[in-house]
Amino acid sequence: MTTETTDPGILAIARVAHEATQAYARSAGDYATQQAWEALDAKDQKTAVARVCFFLDNPAAEPGSVHNALELQDSTQRAKAFIFHGVVRAIAREQART
Repeated sequence: MTTETTDPGILAIARVAHEATQAYARSAGDYATQQAWEALDAKDQKTAVARVCFFLDNPAAEPGSVHNALELQDSTQRAKAFIFHGVVRAIAREQART
């Protein structure tokens, strides 16, 4: 799967996963580091799409597989990685059922 996609399904998964992690960040009092999907620049949106594609192409990949170890030492960053991964997996499983 390519990260240069216009596939509406992939883009929808990326957006929902990003917005779920944004909601978590806000629940932890972080209103600054994660913008709404529409406010992201093209590079950041492509990064989210690339993460989705990676997880869809690598079903055995762990949530932290796309991060370096230093990024995941922070419990908030680790939680966001798990949330993003969980959303991608949940939507992919649901799409496969139909």
